[in-house]
Parts: sequence; C-alpha cells; structure tokens
Amino acid sequence: MTDGQARCLIVGGDQLLREGLQRVLSGVVDVVDMFDTLIHGMNGRSEPPAVDIVLLLEWHPGDLQFLECLRRLRSGSPKRRVVILGRDLDAWSIRVALKEGVDGYLVRDFGAPALLHSLHLVLLGEGVFPRRVVQQLLQGGVENGGLSRHGEMPVLSNRQTEILERIANGQSNKEIARGLGTSEATVKVHVRSVLRKIGVENRTQAAIWAHAHGVGQGELTPRPSAAAAPV
Repeated sequence: MTDGQARCLIVGGDQLLREGLQRVLSGVVDVVDMFDTLIHGMNGRSEPPAVDIVLLLEWHPGDLQFLECLRRLRSGSPKRRVVILGRDLDAWSIRVALKEGVDGYLVRDFGAPALLHSLHLVLLGEGVFPRRVVQQLLQGGVENGGLSRHGEMPVLSNRQTEILERIANGQSNKEIARGLGTSEATVKVHVRSVLRKIGVENRTQAAIWAHAHGVGQGELTPRPSAAAAPV
C-alpha cells in the first residue's frame, strides 16, 4: 500500500470476482476488506469498517434491510464514497441510488482502464455515471420540468452557460478552470450559482437538466474512458 492510497471495501459477487477486482484495483486503491453480502457483512458490527470507498457488486433497491445497512455503512464517514458496479440499468434502481447518495453507478460492460479512471474521479469528489443512466432518467422525465424552484426558466449568463455545458460534458472543476483560463475557486463559485439557478442539488442533476434542455451535446465522458461520465 502506497502512502495516501484510498482504502476500499468490495461487497457482493463471488469470491473469484472479488479477488479478481482486488488485483485490478491495486494501482488505485488498497482493498482492505471484502463482504460476500452487505447484510451479512454489516450484521454484528457496532461500527462500519474504516474505508474510503465501497464498491457494491450487489444492488437491491427494494430491500429495506439492504438500504438500512448501506446507510449504516455510510454513516461512519460523510466523505465515504459508494459506487455500484451492476449488471444492468433501470430508471427506478438509478433513482433509488441517487436518493441514497451513491457516488457512481457503473455497468459491467467496460474494461479495467475505464473502471480505474472512474474510481479515480469518484475519489476526487466527482459523481460517475454512464451516459445511459442520464438517458434512462430523461426517459422518465425531469421531475421539475426543467424549471427553477420559482417555476420560471432560469436565465444564465454566458459564462454560467459555458460552465453548465462543460459539466454536462463531464469535466471536473479543475478541467473547467484550465479550459477557461481561470481559477478553480472561481469555477466553484459559478457552479454553485448554476445549481441554484436551475434548481438542482448536485452535478449529476445539473448534467441531466442540461441534456434535457440541449445544453452540452458532446460526450459526457472525457476520453479515453467513454463508458462512464463524471457529472
């Protein structure tokens, strides 16, 4: 384990899959624990394991006991990241994941480089979701109809629109700052203003809102990791 390397918990799947992922992830995180299931792993624990990121190979959005265990796992640290590595997508499961504060929802149809890149972005504080997730949510409709909290279409400045486009195209604050030739602190101020104006709470919702309104039509994912999108 290198100095400062994040500690990871892998949950679900069979033992062979977990051990295989442990080898794949060794350059990005240090896998310090593995559970066969989340419920079994959390039973009997007074405190959740001390990890920085949790990789869920199982996702049961309709299981209240499972969701309660997930909340207990997250309660140990508000900065603990949770990423789902699932088999498929459906809009309801994605909505539950977002409601539970999951930081990434990935599908097992891409290679190790894309997974490593996605987890790196999550550890930097980004949310990482495939473009198909955004499409699934848009098919279900945008809950507020694209209006601001006051019921009116928001008016964004040229700079705010440009920043929203870059959020929708998957750029982090650091990348936006570099592209615009400004400071990351300035970008953070603009991002907060954009979120407030369009009536959303985070970058994931901002990207969905942007694509629903034709803002940022490029790929959500920065190349070469075309499978997942930071939002």
